[in-house]
Amino acid sequence: MRSAWHLAGRLVVVAAPLRLDAARALVPAPLRLLPALPGRALAMLLLGLYGEGSTLRYGELAGVVGRVLAGDRPGGLVTSIWVDDERSQAG
Repeated sequence: MRSAWHLAGRLVVVAAPLRLDAARALVPAPLRLLPALPGRALAMLLLGLYGEGSTLRYGELAGVVGRVLAGDRPGGLVTSIWVDDERSQAG
């Protein structure tokens, strides 16, 4: 059985358009990138600081591109992530 990962704290999200060709270079097959605007994809930078009530207390910085499709399931793709806790990195 898999346990849930709980996050409580603060999250800052900065979203910006990214050239479609640059975004496509980050998305591996079989995922499909969906444009957000003509010629642009959505890119996001996330800064999270998780504390009391979280599975672990740690900070993270992540780069995300999306929307992407995995088959018919929509989502976002984390292209890079940095965390300041080895246990979080292992999780």
